[in-house]
Amino acid sequence: MNQDMSAVLVSFLCLTATFCSVLSQLTVVVYEEDPALLSCIYDDPLPPSVSAYWRDQNDLVVLDIINNQEDRASQNMQFKGRVSSFPSLYSRGNFSIVMSNITMTDSGPYDCLIPKVDYQTKIKLTVLAKPPVTTVVTLTAPPSAVTMVTASLPLLSAVLWATCCLN
Repeated sequence: MNQDMSAVLVSFLCLTATFCSVLSQLTVVVYEEDPALLSCIYDDPLPPSVSAYWRDQNDLVVLDIINNQEDRASQNMQFKGRVSSFPSLYSRGNFSIVMSNITMTDSGPYDCLIPKVDYQTKIKLTVLAKPPVTTVVTLTAPPSAVTMVTASLPLLSAVLWATCCLN
């Protein structure tokens, strides 16, 4: 069966059958342009070869991990070059992804499906506008200026006293 057919079959089974377990629902909040970690961790023992399928709200392919290997052949252009995963952690059930260069259009729900073990994670990604950068400027006088002013005080006092009191 080709990859497109298997992805469609996985989506169909999880949408129409009641046996797909939703074991976690998470909300991730990030700022535009920052990376987002979308977590998909299955804690129980896994068979040696497992596939996981990441989809967005429009059922677009974010990333497919087929038989413990990233498969980017059917990845939607919107996600190409922006999604990475952790292949060394697949054997421990960690199929999490990192999405970089987040934009406002990335907001929405994401699903991670691991059909072989009947597992699904739902994540709601919320993207916020990046707050404006505030610049704080601190002005300080160099020590020599402070010393000069302090040293000039007796002279200034004498001039003021002479002007005020001698007339």
